[in-house]
Amino acid sequence: MAMRYLARKVGVPSLRRASGPRVSPAAGSRSLTSNTSQGVRSNGTGVSAGKKFPDIAKLKAEIAAEKEALKKSIRDEKIDRLVTVGSGAAGLGIGLMMVGYMRYEQRKLIREAKFSS
Repeated sequence: MAMRYLARKVGVPSLRRASGPRVSPAAGSRSLTSNTSQGVRSNGTGVSAGKKFPDIAKLKAEIAAEKEALKKSIRDEKIDRLVTVGSGAAGLGIGLMMVGYMRYEQRKLIREAKFSS
């Protein structure tokens, strides 16, 4: 149905069909307008799903809140990972600086010992 509508709007002749509905012999006496994919879905009672289930808005709000909480936890997890990697890199850097300083002090003491003897 949507393809025929678009074909009429755009003007694609190969996608157009005859204006009347075609019924195959296998379809029987069922009309094409009773198909659920054309228009609003029916639940068989004549009442729309929104009126039959009034708590759908509440469920949608809960889902939205859960989605926001999930986004926040993912964001916090990324920040925690960055802090962990950053503190590890800082610790490694400070450790290397301490080793360098200790080697410098050791060599300085060895040089002084050579000159004093």
